[in-house]
Amino acid sequence: MTRIKNEVDVDTKSLVEIKIVRATILDSIKQTIILFVNSKLSINLDHYFAFATLSKTATW
Repeated sequence: MTRIKNEVDVDTKSLVEIKIVRATILDSIKQTIILFVNSKLSINLDHYFAFATLSKTATW
């Protein structure tokens, strides 16, 4: 089984607008995750995904 780990550090800077496309960095991260999941599922529908967030507590 192959495991792919991605880490994204999200703070107040992620809400800064990107002037070229009128989107925030957080919007770009969301779009990248959606593209990744759709691409993986188009390759193999049996792939599993897990997302976790870390703050003062962890959630997944």
